[in-house]
Amino acid sequence: MNISKNPFFLVVISVTGKIVSPTLSIPMEIFITLIKVIIVIIKNIRGGLMMRISMSLPKKLLNEFDDVLKDRGYNSRSNGIRDALKDYIIRYQWMKEIEGDRMGVVSVIYDPHYTDVLGNIMDIQHSFLEEINATMHIHMSDKNCLEVIVVKGDANQIRDLTEQLMRLNGVEHVKLTTTVSTEKTS
Repeated sequence: MNISKNPFFLVVISVTGKIVSPTLSIPMEIFITLIKVIIVIIKNIRGGLMMRISMSLPKKLLNEFDDVLKDRGYNSRSNGIRDALKDYIIRYQWMKEIEGDRMGVVSVIYDPHYTDVLGNIMDIQHSFLEEINATMHIHMSDKNCLEVIVVKGDANQIRDLTEQLMRLNGVEHVKLTTTVSTEKTS
């Protein structure tokens, strides 16, 4: 059997697990290596594109996520998690790419009852006095407060401020919205 003339050929695996093939114009060792490569490629196509992960979430967050998935018509959590991760990555990449003088708003939602969260937010704000123009504190509920921070300055500093706030325990959500800072000329 000439493989170059007939790409379809029969491979039989015997009861002993050895590969038996019709007469080939290539040595058996090369044939076996090719089969192994094909098996690896098939495994990568089937399983390599998707990775299975496990995560722990607070029950309330998972219930809220399931409600959003239902409202949006998702048929599985996996699809919703993939979309949420893609959105997170896009927002991070956007934030990473901003440069130059910017002005904008950093919105921070946090649990005021969490140990030292307010003190930690204030400490971070005091580290960025040159970039922070104003702040506003709003009580959203008994369990959440909103800190609105108006910023103007170098994008790297504003990004650093935002990322430090994101890392705080007790902070539920941080969002940066910026635009190019323009000076009026007379």
